[in-house]
Amino acid sequence: MHGLQRTGSRKDEDDAFAALPGDRRPEGRHHCPARRAPRASRTSPVAGQGAQVLPHRRAASLPRRPRRRPDLLRARLAQSRLRGAVRRRARRRPSRRGHPFYLYDLDAQRRMRETVPWARLIAILRDPVERAHSNWTHLWSAGLEPIGDVVRACAAEERRISAGWAHFWHYIGLGRYGEQLAHLFTLFPREQVLVFRYRDLVDRPVETLDRICAFLGVEQGLLTHAPRENVTAHPDPGGRHSLLSAALRACAQVLPHGVGRALAEPIEHLLQRRGVSRRPLTWDQRRRLIPYFAADIELLQQVTGEDFSDWLRPRDRSGGLVGARPPGQRQSRNGRPPRG
Repeated sequence: MHGLQRTGSRKDEDDAFAALPGDRRPEGRHHCPARRAPRASRTSPVAGQGAQVLPHRRAASLPRRPRRRPDLLRARLAQSRLRGAVRRRARRRPSRRGHPFYLYDLDAQRRMRETVPWARLIAILRDPVERAHSNWTHLWSAGLEPIGDVVRACAAEERRISAGWAHFWHYIGLGRYGEQLAHLFTLFPREQVLVFRYRDLVDRPVETLDRICAFLGVEQGLLTHAPRENVTAHPDPGGRHSLLSAALRACAQVLPHGVGRALAEPIEHLLQRRGVSRRPLTWDQRRRLIPYFAADIELLQQVTGEDFSDWLRPRDRSGGLVGARPPGQRQSRNGRPPRG
């Protein structure tokens, strides 16, 4: 039987198609007759029989089930396996990452909680006024800060944030540790967070490093000092600084990343070559900056249970690395390690 005459209902026609030899498929593990769409049909006149039904072609109106692309399936499987391997390795092998933005960026805190909830976190708190001054000096020396006074640069922070300036120029916000730790402790238990002062690392490096090692569960007594690294020079303001700084900013904003970075390094070297030693913060500058942090320092004391009232008083010295830069060392720039 080569065909059926179009007589009867559509259901009868479909039932007849199910019996056609040309429509049979081998039964197998992936074959499900109940889900199979009926064969499409077209008609063709045959002498003496009227319209003949031909079942070998699909109807254009029936939706076709999309086929799964093997390459996409393999890529998704590889990604899933890679994520699993990274998590398993992170649990077995200790690793470390450090950046002030991790504490400042509350979204970053939430992502850490989602990705590595077992992580042990270390928060190093620096006098926020000294931290702001050090941050400003770093960018001034690198030619990336156009305002030549830390007090005026801090006063411009709200306007800069509204204009979309990056975290690195948030001199005040980065030092508000009270609100940052208050949020962090809603995500991580306190036993997973070690908090200590930057001044402890400068004044008592061996004791502080052993404390860190004990918190991380690694061997103590191997570290004996904290080297002087990334000591910032202080180029004097003037036409030379303005010209080289403008060239550095143009490299970062206009040129492609690789080209801009290659040109920026020698320009930065010229900018810092005649720079004097980093200047400590004056009491007048400190007095004008303390009000930005006073309320947050009170919150920090409540969150940690420790006394930070000395951050509200005058200081006889800056807490950073002030003085001549070690021979052959250059300043790190935007997270890149210093190179000789």
